[in-house]
Amino acid sequence: MKWELDDNTSDGIRFLLIGAGSLLVLRLCYSGVLMLLDGPDGDELGAAITQFRSGYWISASDVLVTGPSSIGTRLSLAFSASVVLALLASGLAYQLAILLGKERIDRWLMVLRTTLITALAWSLFAALSLPPTTASLQEQGIGINSRPSLFGVLSLPWRMHKATTPWSAVKAVVVSYTDEGHTVEALTEDGALILCTGEQADAERLAAAIRKRFLSP
Repeated sequence: MKWELDDNTSDGIRFLLIGAGSLLVLRLCYSGVLMLLDGPDGDELGAAITQFRSGYWISASDVLVTGPSSIGTRLSLAFSASVVLALLASGLAYQLAILLGKERIDRWLMVLRTTLITALAWSLFAALSLPPTTASLQEQGIGINSRPSLFGVLSLPWRMHKATTPWSAVKAVVVSYTDEGHTVEALTEDGALILCTGEQADAERLAAAIRKRFLSP
């Protein structure tokens, strides 16, 4: 007797294979794309900033990624969250169809596919190009941009909050140690602005470059 998979199982396996293949391709492209986003030659601050991108594909040379997260973690979360959301949406659609007396498996699959494709497209975009929190080092001051996010890792498609602190309000830029690593902070009268977190040598280099560019008399 020949063993065959039903349509639902086949579709599920196909979705998993497509998702896993997409993650592999994106991971292979990752290193090559980052090479194109390196800071300009001779720009000490730009070169220091590139060490604090957390693997995001960001073209702006003055942007730091505040929260540390690995590209692998974000891609895994993007795929997992998309699958869970698609299953929940399709499950709700199926239950609604039963209540309305219009139970049809093709509609359930349509909702599943549409939700999965839409959620995965946004999640991959967010994982690769849209950090939840960034700090931009501009001539007029430090701009902090933050978005609502899933577990503080994956940005959600909601409105971004922006705040700018002028350099005149910054008393010092220091490196402090936290549980997550060495953090570069801008000290103001209202408290400390966390700019980024990373290895000690990279953090010290960045802090020195910021002080030289923006705080030197």
